[in-house]
Amino acid sequence: MDSAQLENINQYEQGLDKESKYELVSLVAYLIGVEKRHFESEKEPPKIEIYEELEKNDAAKIVRALCLLRNSIERNYKKVTNAIIQEGRSIYAMHDILPTNEISYLESKGIRFSDQENKNSNNFLIKLNSELKNRINNCSNLNHIVKWEYLVNMILMPDGDTKAGLEKAAELFYNNMAYYPYSTYINWIPQDEGNVLWSDSRFCYLLYKWNNDEFLEYNKVRDAGKDTKEIIYSFLKRNDNIHLVVDCENSNPYRLLATLNGLEEEYREKITRIVLIDDPHTSETWNKLEQYISIPIKYLEIERINDNKSIVDEEVIMECSELHYKENVDAFIMAASDSDYWPLVRRFTDCDFLFFVEHIKCGPDFKEGLITKGIPYCFIDDFYSKDSGWIIEEILLDNIRKELKEKCTIDLEELLDKQLWNLKAELNDSEKKYLFERYLRNIKININEDKVMTLEIKS
Repeated sequence: MDSAQLENINQYEQGLDKESKYELVSLVAYLIGVEKRHFESEKEPPKIEIYEELEKNDAAKIVRALCLLRNSIERNYKKVTNAIIQEGRSIYAMHDILPTNEISYLESKGIRFSDQENKNSNNFLIKLNSELKNRINNCSNLNHIVKWEYLVNMILMPDGDTKAGLEKAAELFYNNMAYYPYSTYINWIPQDEGNVLWSDSRFCYLLYKWNNDEFLEYNKVRDAGKDTKEIIYSFLKRNDNIHLVVDCENSNPYRLLATLNGLEEEYREKITRIVLIDDPHTSETWNKLEQYISIPIKYLEIERINDNKSIVDEEVIMECSELHYKENVDAFIMAASDSDYWPLVRRFTDCDFLFFVEHIKCGPDFKEGLITKGIPYCFIDDFYSKDSGWIIEEILLDNIRKELKEKCTIDLEELLDKQLWNLKAELNDSEKKYLFERYLRNIKININEDKVMTLEIKS
C-alpha cells in the first residue's frame, strides 16, 4: 500500500470522512436487530427511510425478526430461563420480556417453534441460529458495497447450533456488552471501537480490518461534498473555452462520466471539448463515451512504438501545447493522477489548470506540488457510487446485446433447407411453413446451472 492509500485509510479510521453515506450501516443495523428508536433519532446514523423500505422486504424482515429474538434472549437469559423453570411459561407467552410479535411474524412465514424449543432457552436459540444460517443469503442482493461473506460471518453466531457455541458467544457478549453496537449481538472480537455503525466509511474500514483485509473503495460510500463541487464550479465560472484533457491510461471512464453527469448542466456546458488520449491496451469504454455525454469529444488512440512502452504521456503534453498555441486555449481540466504533467503546469504559467484525480492513484508528493503551486484538484471518485452503477450496466448490456446478435443470428429458413438436403428429404412449401410455424417459431432459450445458454425446439 502506498502512502496516499495509507493517508486516506487513517482519515477514515479517525472518523474524519464528513461526506460518508449511511446506507450500509442502516442496512446492517436493521438486519442485526437494532431497535427502531435509533432509526427514528435524527442524532444517530441509522436512517428511518431505509428502515421503512426494508420493512417491505420479507427476506430482510425475517432476518431482523430472528436477530431481534436472539438479542432479547441473550440480554434476558436469566429472566427467560427462570420464567420457564419456575413459572412454567413458554417463550411464546413472555410478552413482558420478549418481542413475541416477532414469533408470530416468523410463524406466518412458515418458521414454527416446537414445544421443546418454546420451553427451553438453548433450544430456542439453536432454532434461531439455524434459521439465520439458512436464510441470511436471501439478503445478499441488498448489499452492493462490501464482501457479502464478511457480513454473513458478522451476523451468524459461530457454532450457534450447539450448546458449546451458545455458551462461548454468551460469555463474550455478557462480559463486553458495552462494546457491542447498540448492545446488539454480532460475531467479532469485542473492543473499544466507538460506534462501529457510525458511518458507511468507518464500518467498511473496520469490517475489513476484522477480516485482515483492506477496504479501499471509499468512493462507494461517500457523496461528493459541496466543497468538491465548489472547486469545480469556481474553475468553470472564471474560465471560457475550457478543454478537458484525459490521460485514458491514468483515469477511470466510469468515474469521469459520473463526475461530469454529477455537475449542474449550466456548468457542464462550459466545457468546450473533451480530448481523450488513449492507448490500445486500455478500456474500450473510452470510445463509447460520446454516447453518454453531450460535450463534443475528440478521441485519439495512440499506437505504441513497442508493446512495452506507452507514449500517451508525451501525446497529452503535445496535444495541450497545440491547443494552447494554435487555438489559444488557456484553461485545462487534466484528468490524470500522477506527476508526469508537471512540466506542463510549470511551463504554461499563463494557463489555468484543474486536476481530476483519484484517491488510490494520486500520491502525496503530487498533491503537495499542486497545493504549493496553488493549482486546484478534486477527487472524481467522490462522485462515483452505486447510484452511478447504471453507467457500467448500460455499457455492459450494450456490448452483450451486440455479441448475442453476432453469435445468435441464425437464418432458420436456411437451416431448415440445409437439414432437408442433408436428409435427402423433400417437403413442399406448405409442409415447410407448417414445420416452421409449429416448431421453429417457438424456439426457447435454456440457461443451465453453469450459465451456459442453449436453444431448444419445444416438443
